Amino acid sequence: MRRREFIVLTAGATMIWPFVSAAQEAGRTYRLGILAPFPPETPASLPFFDELPRRGFIEGQNLTIYYRDFGPHVDLISEYAAELVKNRVDVIWGAGGAAIRAAQQATKTIPIFGMADDMVGEGLVDSLARPNGQYNGPQ
Repeated sequence: MRRREFIVLTAGATMIWPFVSAAQEAGRTYRLGILAPFPPETPASLPFFDELPRRGFIEGQNLTIYYRDFGPHVDLISEYAAELVKNRVDVIWGAGGAAIRAAQQATKTIPIFGMADDMVGEGLVDSLARPNGQYNGPQ
């Protein structure tokens, strides 16, 4: 497995983990918003989409995916992020720093999951490490 595929698979599993316990709610349809610079058919995305049914999320049954592919049109990211918020998605997956930042600017209430080369360095998240290297996250 290539590094990128592993990251997508791991990230995807991490993103949908909070839904696993809630997936038991009969009749609920979950809304997943994806903001990415590549189409869903990209080989790096396939492990993520393959994992959803294994976790009980079947598109068209209990899952609706709102996929916004901005490609080279970076100027559309903010517009697409606003569309995802308007569609009242349950979570937004942002692929890359620009997508995550646009999602953060579009909402303060919808959870955002993201992947970027350096989340802390790009100012997308605060560091959870103390200066002495110890973990400073939730206990």
